[in-house]
Amino acid sequence: MESDPAPSAPWRLRPARAADNDALCRLAARCPMAGGISICVHREPDFFALDAMLGDPWHVMVAEVAGAVVGCVAWAIRDAYVNGTPVRTGYIGDLKVDPAFQRRGLGGALARTVRSALDRVDPALPTLFTSLTGNRPVASLPGVKAEDHVSRRIGVVRVHSIPLLSRRRLSTSGGYVVREATWDDLEQMAACWAATGATRQFTRVMSPGLLARVIDTAPGLELSSYLLALDRRGTIVGFLALWDQRELKTMRILRYSRRQAVFRVGFNAVAPLLAAARLPPPGSTLRGAHVFHACVPSAEVLRSLLVEGYRRLAGRGLSYVAIGLDRCDPVRRALAGLWAQPTDVEVLVATPGGADALPCLDPKPVHYDTALV
Repeated sequence: MESDPAPSAPWRLRPARAADNDALCRLAARCPMAGGISICVHREPDFFALDAMLGDPWHVMVAEVAGAVVGCVAWAIRDAYVNGTPVRTGYIGDLKVDPAFQRRGLGGALARTVRSALDRVDPALPTLFTSLTGNRPVASLPGVKAEDHVSRRIGVVRVHSIPLLSRRRLSTSGGYVVREATWDDLEQMAACWAATGATRQFTRVMSPGLLARVIDTAPGLELSSYLLALDRRGTIVGFLALWDQRELKTMRILRYSRRQAVFRVGFNAVAPLLAAARLPPPGSTLRGAHVFHACVPSAEVLRSLLVEGYRRLAGRGLSYVAIGLDRCDPVRRALAGLWAQPTDVEVLVATPGGADALPCLDPKPVHYDTALV
């Protein structure tokens, strides 16, 4: 599907091709993410690897000017739990516009093209997308602006970056046993995922087969990345993956906010005493792990998994482990005392057909896997 530009628009929109990979990687490097720590995400060697995990089918649209890629957006279809029931949903992500073409209407053109594509799938398709809190360019896009009345903020996911300190002792409660997953656990893991996922909004539906495919195909993700929490009967009550994403993307620090700069000075002063990796200066690569597929019904389960994951990751040259949780999710109590540094992401839902088709959502926390950003 190609989109003809408006008469005054200098760009052409078309489906991405495999040959666009290098150009898309360069585009990603030109589009920093602002926050407490402003970073540039490098997507080499395979830009499409993250988008391929968003759903099935998945698509990427590019905008080009004189043969050069200056923008992109991805969207996908996937089954997810909405009000506790599996339904077909949409997802929009990876919206990037070259700084030279920002505030010229290109972001809006990409958003309208995706909206039209999703409308052909189902005008009532509940579609999830996100924006860093305070991201004015995204907030001004068609279908995102409050005056358009076609989208609704349904939650704020806080990305907690937890510094890894080798010589720190952390406590747990609940008496759970934590161990690595095996292939024999997939059926029980999928059942646990379904039970927990139904208590959150927009958790992706995941069968044992889909879970196995993700583990087999995601760069850097292994079955041994998954930690299971078992109760006294040996039943799996929760799990998560600790994903070192070096094979998928790398993050380069552009700048620290004033608050984060102060934290960095203090943290680096005590880092040698705690056998921790120092937070690097601007211009350097920031290494960390990301929590993926967090299936945690309670704060006690999450705490047990995080403490064991912390123990395994500390001392491996990683600066942090990050986990995204809805600010309203009670499991966030598990993060007490971990010195987590926050970044907020707004989660919005829209429907291609407009406000009349927006679903009425129960007051449940939102599930959003920030590892796929």
